[in-house]
Amino acid sequence: MPKMSGKVIATDLDGTFFYPKKRFRLISKNNKAFARKFIDDGGKLLLVSSRCGASLINVGKRLKRPVDMVGCNGALIMADGSVIKETFFDNERFKEILKGSMELLGAKFFMMSTRNYNIVMPRTALTLLYVVYYIKEGALGDPFVRSTRVTREEMDHGQIYKAMVLVGISKKNIEKCRLLIPKLQEKYKDAEFAWSNQMVEITPKGCTKDQGIAFYLDYRKISHDNTYVVGDSGNDLTMFEAFPKTSYCMAHARKDVQSKASGVIGSVSELERVLYSSEDSIISKKEEDNK
Repeated sequence: MPKMSGKVIATDLDGTFFYPKKRFRLISKNNKAFARKFIDDGGKLLLVSSRCGASLINVGKRLKRPVDMVGCNGALIMADGSVIKETFFDNERFKEILKGSMELLGAKFFMMSTRNYNIVMPRTALTLLYVVYYIKEGALGDPFVRSTRVTREEMDHGQIYKAMVLVGISKKNIEKCRLLIPKLQEKYKDAEFAWSNQMVEITPKGCTKDQGIAFYLDYRKISHDNTYVVGDSGNDLTMFEAFPKTSYCMAHARKDVQSKASGVIGSVSELERVLYSSEDSIISKKEEDNK
């Protein structure tokens, strides 16, 4: 039996597997080498992200290895290249939740992820912010549609996984997002709320990263004890809470996020030291050769 058979690494992407960020290469050499080794040895790499399907599939193509996915914070789950679970909002209820959330947050900018579109947003001056962000993302950028008409059509009749509301671009808005999450959760009990930097993410009830991982593990019949989770932001906190002994936070994350994980690492590739003996570590050997 392969030495990593029955083990899962469930990793966030932005600020985690995509760290240190390589704009055009997408994934650092150490993370890529470790991920390939882990998969080749029988392990499962599970990408757990607020992102939708296209960019998650792209990671597998870059690795040239099979990867599974918990996308849209758990609203979209894929295994072996097929969708195994999808959860959508009721459209009319979604409009109520989105409107009320934006009013409470004092926000004017939002985006959605739907079955038809990775990202769709109304065409306003504020949405130009995302165009600039997309250009800066390089190979990491998600395909998007900037159209008021299409946004309205999706809100009326589309199958909606998730909404993202931008509170502001200053650092103080991260704290604002964090503090308002409990108020939103109390007001709208039929939705889930999480913060990621200056964004508040809204998903259907039951769609959180930890619940997405749990569904996946049950589907694969893999023990929770053999699952290692990695993240760096507020939307990863549910993973840390669900896997208190095998959770790792990135060293560049906020201290209050780091404190919720069992360990702190500088890159996902450092998990090799946790999972492999020193003589089997390709990363350690590279570091030794470079001395």
